[in-house]
Parts: sequence; structure tokens; C-alpha cells
Amino acid sequence: MRWVMGGLLFLIAASMVITLVPSVFSTQQTGTDAQVLVEVGDLAVTMADLDSGLRQYVRAGSVPPESLAFLANNMVDNLLSEKVLLNEANELGLTPTEAELAQWIRDQLPDLLFPNGQYVGTNAYRGFVQQQFQKSIPEFEADLLKDLAIEMRLRRLVTDSVNVGDEELKKIFHQQNDMVQIEWTAVERDGLRSQVTVSEEKLAEYFEANKLRYRKQEERSLKLISIGANYATDNIDLSDDEIELYYTQNQYRFENPERYQTRHILFSTMEKSEEESEEARKKAEDILQQLRDGGDFAALAATHSEDPGNAQSGGDLGWVTQGMMVPEFEQAMFAMQTGELSPAPVKTQFGYHLLRVDAKEAGTVKPIDEVRERIREDLIIERSQSTRLELMDTALTTAQQYGVELEKAGAEVN
Repeated sequence: MRWVMGGLLFLIAASMVITLVPSVFSTQQTGTDAQVLVEVGDLAVTMADLDSGLRQYVRAGSVPPESLAFLANNMVDNLLSEKVLLNEANELGLTPTEAELAQWIRDQLPDLLFPNGQYVGTNAYRGFVQQQFQKSIPEFEADLLKDLAIEMRLRRLVTDSVNVGDEELKKIFHQQNDMVQIEWTAVERDGLRSQVTVSEEKLAEYFEANKLRYRKQEERSLKLISIGANYATDNIDLSDDEIELYYTQNQYRFENPERYQTRHILFSTMEKSEEESEEARKKAEDILQQLRDGGDFAALAATHSEDPGNAQSGGDLGWVTQGMMVPEFEQAMFAMQTGELSPAPVKTQFGYHLLRVDAKEAGTVKPIDEVRERIREDLIIERSQSTRLELMDTALTTAQQYGVELEKAGAEVN
């Protein structure tokens, strides 16, 4: 198969002249995205192709930014090979049509994109592609088209005509898998030692050159007084009055934060141009007006929201507390009352949101019976640490008094 594929690629490349543009990655490089990096006949890899490929790695987070320069060199070769193969697939009539591509997607993702035989819609499709592949729909379908043409059709055209017999398979298997592992081998030591003569001069010379290997590490005798972690906890007894006083003075530690039961409809602007972002804002304004006119929030969210995580549940975010959402979202939500719609679309890094607060609960303080044991444990740890610190100060003073006779200091502290 490798020989046939290699022969096919050789025939494709033999009629072409390869021109490598010098200083492709020079820091003095200038030009536009149309700048050609590599040409093979009428095919070319441009800066735009390279930039698009690198951006996919950045979005996926699979390659650190400092490694992109190293990655770019290999990517140019891969892009060129891909274009050569795709061009050959086109000339052989192996590239799928848009209808064939659509049917392939339908066959492979029936439950995700065509539940019950119904298309989920462009917004849900876009959200699925962004979430699963970090790509736009055109990027996803272009990559899929290349894979279908090259991997599934062009390569299959070559491999389907190749027959490999059982004997050849066995031969290849044994070549790749048969091996001998040598774990040890015996050498007669006495026979070798008898052939080596070492003079006193050679020993002295070797010792001078390798003194560090024979250096004896410094050793010291150590005595210590250890105060265990549980030493000061066994005899601590706390009364209910002490616990209740701590609860009264530290109620902020036992608060249930204010929370909001919220829904939203997202009109995404991620990876969109300014014109597309403006269209998203206008669409958000239009849906907001429909909500003001009595439109059903859950139904409109299921139809229009581009948040794949909750669109089908009517945009329900559940109970939201401070710190769970981005600042712009929370600022708008905290200013709203129960049943209220956001007066205007809320802009965040994800896009434009329409909000509705379905319920609101004020912050409360947990009852003392719910936190009594937690307070008891905190107070025991706090007093234990204080007692241990005091004991350590006493031990230090006593140790300085007795000097090397640390056993007497330990006995007195204990």
C-alpha cells in the first residue's frame, strides 16, 4: 500500500515545479495574508492558510504560544501535502458535493443534530460545532470535506486495489514484532582483573582528580523537643456559652448568600466579525421586544439561544449567586426584581444576553444548631495552636537555659 501510494504521489508531483520562498519566517517579513509561502504548480500555501491553521491550535489550547514558531514549519509541509492530495481528488471527481456532505453529517450525527428526524436549527448546530471543535461552521465543514475527499475516497481508491497475502502479512508481523531482549550477560571478572595493573602513582593521580567522589559528608548529632499536633487538643473543653458567643460575633461566616433563579437567551458574538456582532445585537433587540409584547421566554430561548447548555431547557440557569457569572451579567441581574426582564441586552465576552429573574432569595444566616459542631472544631484548632505556640516559647527559653542538656529541658516542659 505504501509503495502504491508513494507512486501515486510521485506521479502527481513529477509534473510540478516546487518553489520555496526564502526567509518565510524572517522577522523582517512584510506583506499581506495573500503572501505565498510555498508553490507546487498552480497550488500555493499562503500566510492566510498558515494563520488559520495556527489559530485552531491556539483556540484548542493544545499548543503553548511559545511553540507555535516551531510548529509553523511542519504545518507548511502538511498544508502543501493536503492541497496536492485534495487537488488530485478534485481531478479524479472524488470530492463530495454539498448534498453528499450534508447527508454524511446527517448519517453520522442523527441524535445530536436531527432528533426525531427534525433538524435542530442553525443556531444549535453552530453551538455544537463551537463547543465540540472550537470552530465556525464553514471551518468545520471545510475540514470535513477535505477529510472525506482525501482519507475516505482518495486513499480508499489506492488501498482497495491492493491485495496482501497471508504469507506477506506474517512476514511483516514477524519483522515488526519478533525481538530478543537481553537482560544481562556474564563476564568473568577475575580474568579481566588479572590483566589490569595499577601502580601507586596511578592511584594517587586518580584520587586527586576525583576527590569529590570520596568526600565524607558532614555529620551532626541532633536533639529536639517535638510538640505534636494533637498535644494541646485533648484537654480542651468548650461550653455552649462559648460557642454561642463565637456564633454571635462571627455571623458573617455562616451566611447563605443572596441568590437569583435566572433564565437567559444568548446571542453569541464569539469569533464573529463586527458586522455579525451587530446583527446579533439587533436580533437580541428584536427578541426583547417580543418578550415585552408577551412572548414566551422559554420557547424563545429554545428557538434562538446559542447557549447549548440550557437552550432546550428554556434558558434556565438555576439558582445563581455572586461569583458564578461574569461581572457584567451579575451586575445586571442583581439590579433586577422578581419577574423582571433586563431593560436592554446585556453585553459580555460571550455575546448579548436577555435576562429574566424568576425568583429571588435574600441572604440568610444559618441557625446555630446547623453550625455548632463546625464552630466547636474551629475553636479547638484555634486554641490548640495558641497553646502550642505558648509551649514552644517556653521550650525555647528552657532549652537556652540548659544548653546541650536538652533532655532536662524536655522533662521540665512536659
